Amino acid sequence: MERQKVLTVSARDYVESQSRILEDYEMVGVKGSGYGGNALEDLCINAPKETEVIVDLRTSWASPVGYPECENLYGTALVPKTKEK
Repeated sequence: MERQKVLTVSARDYVESQSRILEDYEMVGVKGSGYGGNALEDLCINAPKETEVIVDLRTSWASPVGYPECENLYGTALVPKTKEK
């Protein structure tokens, strides 16, 4: 999964920009965590292999006492549904 395919736009906004509908996709929640900027890489690794894009990106920070600050990223992976023949 390429980092350029991680967006803050909503699933609906992305899908409509591609002239498609939400029903064309399976939506899967994904999470990435890390220190020093590794959360985005972890998010991309945790996304299903067939992911077209991750949308609705949100972030939070955890700062346990005595540990470095940890970044948590959450998003929705859009996986194109396969066409039935």
